Amino acid sequence: MVLKNRSKKKKKADALTDLTKWQKAKMRDVDWEKEDLNDVLYWGRQVFAIIIGITWGLIPMTGLGGHISYGVLSGLVFYLYYAKYLGVVEEDFGRWELFTEGAMPSYALFMVAWVATYTIQVSPIDDW
Repeated sequence: MVLKNRSKKKKKADALTDLTKWQKAKMRDVDWEKEDLNDVLYWGRQVFAIIIGITWGLIPMTGLGGHISYGVLSGLVFYLYYAKYLGVVEEDFGRWELFTEGAMPSYALFMVAWVATYTIQVSPIDDW
């Protein structure tokens, strides 16, 4: 009986090591390589930036409120994702490094998506 449990645990551990970083991104309490976790956070922020940029452009949100709300929302969502959902121990990876991974490129992408969406929505096509 003990041998069967050990073999099941070993199979589960082997299966977890064969997962890609994108499959791990959807699972809780998985061991992470630093580079893989940074890649997931970086690209996740980029996708998040495009979605929020398009959303803010369609609302249409303008001004400092858009910048501040994006920064707060982005920071909060990704902190909750890696600290609470994934269960990553922040001290192992560097708290500030995880929090800021991909932040500035995602902010630039957010701005491009926000401005482009807002401009397309607000200005009539005849003005182009």
